[in-house]
Amino acid sequence: MMIKINSKFILINSEVFPLLKNAELLIDENTGKIKSVSEAACNKKNTVNSEKDKNYSTLIIPGLLNAHIHTELTIEANGSTPHIFSEWVISLIKMRMNLSAQETAAIRKKAYEISIKSGVTAIGDIVPLEQFEEYIANCAINYKAENYTAGKDFKLQNLNSKDEAGKYGIAHSNSNNNNNGYDNRYVQYGKYDKYDNYDNYDIDINNDITVKRFNIEHPRIKSYIEIIGLAPSLADIKIKELEKTLNYYYKYCNNNEKSKQRGFYMSDVYDKNDDFQRSEYTAEDTFLPGLSPHSVYSVSKELFKKLSEKNKEWKLDMAIHTSEHKSEISFLKEGRGDIAENLLNALQLGAFSNPSKMYGTANYSTPADYLNSIEMLSSKTALIHANEINEHDIQIIKDSGASIVHCPRSNDFFNSSRLPLRKLLDNNINVGLGTDSLYSNSSISILDELKYARKIHNEENNHCVSSKELFKMATVNNAAILNIPHLTGTLETGSYADFIIFKIPKDLKLTEDNVFDKIIDFEEKDILKVFIGGKEVYRNVRAYSV
Repeated sequence: MMIKINSKFILINSEVFPLLKNAELLIDENTGKIKSVSEAACNKKNTVNSEKDKNYSTLIIPGLLNAHIHTELTIEANGSTPHIFSEWVISLIKMRMNLSAQETAAIRKKAYEISIKSGVTAIGDIVPLEQFEEYIANCAINYKAENYTAGKDFKLQNLNSKDEAGKYGIAHSNSNNNNNGYDNRYVQYGKYDKYDNYDNYDIDINNDITVKRFNIEHPRIKSYIEIIGLAPSLADIKIKELEKTLNYYYKYCNNNEKSKQRGFYMSDVYDKNDDFQRSEYTAEDTFLPGLSPHSVYSVSKELFKKLSEKNKEWKLDMAIHTSEHKSEISFLKEGRGDIAENLLNALQLGAFSNPSKMYGTANYSTPADYLNSIEMLSSKTALIHANEINEHDIQIIKDSGASIVHCPRSNDFFNSSRLPLRKLLDNNINVGLGTDSLYSNSSISILDELKYARKIHNEENNHCVSSKELFKMATVNNAAILNIPHLTGTLETGSYADFIIFKIPKDLKLTEDNVFDKIIDFEEKDILKVFIGGKEVYRNVRAYSV
């Protein structure tokens, strides 16, 4: 069956013009893909969203993508949240230690809902290795989190949990650990203090709105498995844990008929070096794994090298936090700075705080230079942040084919340097956009991130970045980073029907010259509906009632 959706305006993507007017989107309901987009007279039969007799018009655009988020950290920072990086990480670790698996799953589910309501249809999520199996079973595939009591006193614990110690690279000892009350775990959400259940609702506002039952589940997910292990002795252990986790994913997804997810060995996973294989995908392909060796200050050279070698077999995309802070450079070159002197000592990792003595990293001027020397940079690598880079780094990144995910509000949270975005784009480096976590941001809305990026990158006089370029970063570029190009972030024929319907004034005149600025001006309240794979996953009933 075909579904027709008509709109006053339809934007196919940032590259295809003209902006279609009085247009029609034709969707194959069986595959969830777009059959055609064209300017056509509206035929009310089998048509959704007819504008006749309404006091508003509509604009349809591709769904937005968030290339970097930590959904488990959808917890609002407050006045006491540190802005010094080492202190922030310690507060984060303590917070994680107080969360049960159920609470973490509920936080993630909340992040999915917030993302969809703000027009995000695909995300690049970072999931710690030790959480990944639970994540697959409880969060990523049709998970229904139970309500729980939130907002109780947040109990900070000492960093002596054996699991946390192993995660951050401390060699395990045989000494006994006290429980220290870890069974009493609560989370304080800040403004998301209560877990609102948006799962199912029935609403009839106007006669022309069909009463439907909605089930907000999750956007498309590229789930990067976060690997941390600074102690060289942990390298083989971490690889074995990772192999076990990937095998679990493969078996679970192939044995679970309901999920219909893809295993990581499937031949239809897109390889950037091969011709694009679009026909093998289906609308159910909403969850794919990746790897995230965390950073140069949390992963040993031995572990990096083993991951690089193993990934020649796995062919998984990678995301690495790189050059987010100046202290990463001083850590590599001389074992100095906030990371080496404060963070690693607090984590009982002072023995590994001077890699220049252990590995001779002083020979490499920056994290990008170092990662390139151990073959971690390629077209399958996304460098997260990369705001503390120089001209040499830019050339290395360009030559390697790696991408960058820009998280401007998170960078501002830590008072880090500004990404040289204009220079990167002029060098044809693929740059996407991410929010990072709510714990270092004011929201996880890509619309908000676009607004902030437009503001800061238009302050640079001769180095301005256009709204069109920013929109491309949040759609087409992000799709390339998540390794689903031409499948989402666009409304071209054959792509998934992942899109947003905005409510716009009847008299709003949109053109190729102003449409991208107008899109970035929009707020979440202007979104009428969100579709993923041709299925309506969100309807803003308040927008209909105004």
